[in-house]
Amino acid sequence: MERALVTVVPGDNGWQVRIDQHSVVCNLDKLTAMQRAANIARDCHESMGLPTGVLVRMANGEDILIGKCG
Repeated sequence: MERALVTVVPGDNGWQVRIDQHSVVCNLDKLTAMQRAANIARDCHESMGLPTGVLVRMANGEDILIGKCG
């Protein structure tokens, strides 16, 4: 089963949490955005049984997987 990814990316006014290119939370500091993304990924895995993960966009544009569930 394909892993559902929650992505943390820089935005105009802080950091955003995105699911499938849709912003679900905006204007956060980076650590808070990473925590929120991890919570969303965990909740999705627990409620639906889908394998999930959290990606963070780095300054060089590379996406790094920082956590996964399932």
